[in-house]
Amino acid sequence: MKLPSSEFTIKLPPSALRRFFAALRMSGSGSSLFNCSSSEKKKFHDQLNSKIEDFKKINADLNNFVFTASHDLKAPINNIEGLASLLREELKNSTAANQYVDDIINLMQQSILKFKSIITDMAKSAVEETENYSYLSFKDVIDEIKSLLVHDIESTQVVFTEDYSEAPFIRYPKKHIRSILQNLITNSIKYRSPVRKPEIKIKTTKTDGYTLLLVSDNGLGIKEEDKDKVFSMYRRLEEGKNEEGSGVGLGLVAKIVDGNYGKIEIDSKVNEGSTFRIYLK
Repeated sequence: MKLPSSEFTIKLPPSALRRFFAALRMSGSGSSLFNCSSSEKKKFHDQLNSKIEDFKKINADLNNFVFTASHDLKAPINNIEGLASLLREELKNSTAANQYVDDIINLMQQSILKFKSIITDMAKSAVEETENYSYLSFKDVIDEIKSLLVHDIESTQVVFTEDYSEAPFIRYPKKHIRSILQNLITNSIKYRSPVRKPEIKIKTTKTDGYTLLLVSDNGLGIKEEDKDKVFSMYRRLEEGKNEEGSGVGLGLVAKIVDGNYGKIEIDSKVNEGSTFRIYLK
């Protein structure tokens, strides 16, 4: 049996390699592979392919780390910058109420704490070989993101409608579900319509073994011919050419969802809005 080395390149953490070869030694497969029956060889081949797929997933997740860190850290930084601007304007006014200035400073401190929390999560993910799944409340994650994006939400007067009654919880890596929701919400705010107040609707439900996350907005919408492009890394559509950003957001969402064996779909109409359907495993 020979696996062609040209099919893929795998970079593995040393501890993963140690566990893999230790498992081979314990099973005796490494020494007796060519002395066993065809059925045993097939079983070993299937086990090996399964391990290879697991290691490819680990490698892909580590590659996503750089994209996740660089993109997700923009939100708290931008929030701090906006709050600092507000504080500067208030301090110019000698009659400004001290309590209002204190409130702005408190919001800045909260953003800094969120910033530190994200840095900690990203640093941990760089050394972990598998993701830590935990039971999470969609409402709690959304509330955390709203706090993180408070300046953008208040300045654009976004109206949120939320319904988690059919699926209030999910077992998922926290940094992943947070990144998915934060990027979708940020995208809806960024590409809002200039002629109406922005609205974002979030709903969760269960379907065909998935937890289905629905995120809808009434923004600019996406042209039919551009729908396949929105999930490409570093691709930005014509509608958003005047907006800041690197084009990473939705591409990152797609990579995370796909890496966790889910899928993502989109319905959109120009000048009416978009609905993202995220099937989470």
